Amino acid sequence: MAVKMLHYLTIDCAIAISSIEICKLYDTLGEVRRLLAQ
Repeated sequence: MAVKMLHYLTIDCAIAISSIEICKLYDTLGEVRRLLAQ
């Protein structure tokens, strides 16, 4: 039971980290587009 909980928590953390990285990537692309648009 505890192992299963830990497994789900690990997956949740991985998903959260991936989401943050994707957000950072989009922010970076937005900055690049703004600079190119000037």
